[in-house]
Amino acid sequence: MGNGQGCCNGNPDAKQELQTGIEKGGKPGLEVTSPLHSPGKQEATVSPPAAAIADKYAIELDKTGGQPLGIDVDHADGATLLIVEINEGGLFAEWNATHKDKQVTPGDRIVEVNQAVGQVIDLVTESKKPQKLRIVLKRGA
Repeated sequence: MGNGQGCCNGNPDAKQELQTGIEKGGKPGLEVTSPLHSPGKQEATVSPPAAAIADKYAIELDKTGGQPLGIDVDHADGATLLIVEINEGGLFAEWNATHKDKQVTPGDRIVEVNQAVGQVIDLVTESKKPQKLRIVLKRGA
């Protein structure tokens, strides 16, 4: 931005390709082609940075007795549950009291509950059941 060229460095073909992909239901940025690619050359693969893997952690809570989780969450992204507050008397507060080395904090996101992942409704449904919960969280920024 700021250079006056707008999208795609002023290349009208690239802009049309991006717009066509969006019109067909695609999302910009999901497919990337490289003008430097030559047949016969090996392409590099990109792995997630170590920090992206290291910032996830799992906890286990026993909700078989019907106790509340004791958290307030925001689900605006549709895929995760952002922990806004941890309330006293819930299972998350109990976890924090007994696991000083693995505290759950506001700003962390619940990304998986008992292998349910990707949809907020699935995370909420699974976390409401009176069962043992394996919860994967991602550390907040």
